[in-house]
Amino acid sequence: DTLIPLDWIDAAVERNLRDDDPLPIELGVDVARFGTNETVVTLRTGNRVEILKRFKHIDTMQTAGQVARLIQDYNAEVAKIDADGIGAGVYDRLKEQRHPVRAMHSGAKARDDTKFLNTRAEWWWNLRTKFEEGSIDIENDDDLISQLSNIKYKLNSQGRIQVESKDDMRKRGIESPDLADSVMLAFARAKNPPARIRARSGGRR
Repeated sequence: DTLIPLDWIDAAVERNLRDDDPLPIELGVDVARFGTNETVVTLRTGNRVEILKRFKHIDTMQTAGQVARLIQDYNAEVAKIDADGIGAGVYDRLKEQRHPVRAMHSGAKARDDTKFLNTRAEWWWNLRTKFEEGSIDIENDDDLISQLSNIKYKLNSQGRIQVESKDDMRKRGIESPDLADSVMLAFARAKNPPARIRARSGGRR
């Protein structure tokens, strides 16, 4: 029931992928505020992963400022932000400033809702496939490796894939997978284009 086996993760650490052409340069942002959880920003360059920032105990406006700076510094095409809960404020502020951001809602209906319980399960399965196929290159970070290897999944009564929630992980004594979630978001497929692109094209915001 382990979502991503440790040997797949170890292989991704050892892997050295060449940059894709053209490169998608995207950020995955898992937002926390106070408490033990971390806000984590991950850079995806093609199929290569780098943890850019991890920080605790800053408010949503400071987080928005940090993400805005990283979008500019790395010329990111989009920052995909966990907008369920506290992350919604970060997304709203960056959207207001016309940065290229997407609101990611993990509890929404999956594209393939016959196979996946929700978008979170679908996004995680997409990341799992990259590890299985050998098409992802991650850094050697003990915390990231531990978090990726501790996530479990199951089939529910309808035969749909369900990925373990953060609350269920805490019940097992496992820390919140903030780094792993930010990597997952960096590779997640969103249903809508970034807010700034929609605004420029005349679509609804």
